[in-house]
This record gives sequence, structure tokens and C-alpha cells, in this order.
Amino acid sequence: MRQRKKIQVRTLELRVDQLKLEQLRLKQIINDRKTADIMLAMVGGEVKASSLTAKEEAAVDHILKRDHDEIPDGRNVRDKSCRYLL
Repeated sequence: MRQRKKIQVRTLELRVDQLKLEQLRLKQIINDRKTADIMLAMVGGEVKASSLTAKEEAAVDHILKRDHDEIPDGRNVRDKSCRYLL
């Protein structure tokens, strides 16, 4: 029984790590697109308006500006979400 719980916890930790990497990848894509929009505006090109609301824009900006250390990892999951498994 304990071995199965350890496997479940490890599987969840690996998934958290994958999601963290995916978040970093998506963060880079968003930054690249914002940079492209700025460069396009600088040369006088047309920049299409964002489809996000002001609240959504603020949330995205908050996520983009946080340090990599602030991104949750496996330790946070083990401490909080998976307690019932132990």
C-alpha cells in the first residue's frame, strides 16, 4: 500500500515538473509575441488589439513578471495537495 502511495506522489511530482516547464515555455511565447507587437508598432505597422479584458491582462502580467522561484513545484504539491495520500 505504501509503495503505491509513493508511486502516486512521484507521478504527481513529475507532472508538476512537466507543467512548470510548460508554463515557462508558454511564458516565453507570450513574451516573444509582445516583443513582436512592440517592434511592429515601432516601425509603424498595425498591431491588433488584445482579446483579453483588463483583468485578464493584469493576471497575465502578474504571471509573466514573477520569478521562476515563485512557480509552484513538487515540494508544494507534496506538502499541501497530496497529504491525504500519506
